Amino acid sequence: MITVQVSNEIEHVCPDFVGAAVEAHVVNSHFCQPLWDEIHELGE
Repeated sequence: MITVQVSNEIEHVCPDFVGAAVEAHVVNSHFCQPLWDEIHELGE
């Protein structure tokens, strides 16, 4: 588990701040052109 601490300065200027963190272990696969085509379409 990761503990995220908000500094006093951030808490002072943004008292309602809500944050989150995600930790993941990722293994890359071989290049897949159809996947990249779909990613680029979503980014347009």
